[in-house]
Amino acid sequence: MARIPEVHVEGVVTCNDPLNLTGFLQDETGGIYFYPQGDLIELEVGSQVQLRGKLAAGDVGWDLFLDHAEVIERDPTSWIKR
Repeated sequence: MARIPEVHVEGVVTCNDPLNLTGFLQDETGGIYFYPQGDLIELEVGSQVQLRGKLAAGDVGWDLFLDHAEVIERDPTSWIKR
């Protein structure tokens, strides 16, 4: 039986839609859709975060189903300064 890989990624939240439980994280390699659960739905757009979760094949690439999220910086303009 195949194991579902757990990954750690760091980047900027560029989209978060708590009503549809989906978001998007951008880093220097590209981006990934994430699906928050529980209290993780409150990630603010523009925040620099570290995410941990399990990967699953999505419609246009990989999707990340979150187990943990840590906010590194809440500055909503942090992605502009890079």
